[in-house]
Amino acid sequence: MESFLLKGEVDIDDVQRLYNGLYLEVFTAFEGLLEDLFWGLLLEQLVPVSSDISLKIASGTGSTVREIMLMGRHFLDWLPYADNTLKRANICFRDGRPFSCLSTQEQHNLARYHRIRNAIAHQSDYAQAKFCDEVIGSSMVTPREKTPSGYLRGVFRSHPVQQRRYEAIVDELKVNARKLCQ
Repeated sequence: MESFLLKGEVDIDDVQRLYNGLYLEVFTAFEGLLEDLFWGLLLEQLVPVSSDISLKIASGTGSTVREIMLMGRHFLDWLPYADNTLKRANICFRDGRPFSCLSTQEQHNLARYHRIRNAIAHQSDYAQAKFCDEVIGSSMVTPREKTPSGYLRGVFRSHPVQQRRYEAIVDELKVNARKLCQ
């Protein structure tokens, strides 16, 4: 899309919509992984690869466990990670594993990535301000990069090959997913 933009074959709005849509798709898939892994391990539908992963609570029947965990709600929020996934994991799994395997920095990055997601999904002043405060902060970015799609399009690294922030974030989410599933 970037090359099409340079050739004038698409306009900037199309490119921004593409980045926003791709980001929401990837981030939603990561949230789905958290949910599927949590419920799968809790309901003993997934077999842990590591013996370090074990339940602290008796699993009981699937419907009972779901009812207790949901506490009358229709779904659980998995992000922010430390406040939701990790707290739940520490209640249900010994040492919170596998969810406790993400480093503090990885959890911090997930919080930032969640802010990007919220700024794309919610056009509110609050979501935009949180994006500016917690993602952009005091970073040296161009004016174009002070929007979620502009930030994602920004060049993260140019050597050995050019990589945009979107690609770097997707790579990190893949690493996090592998760590959680090992």
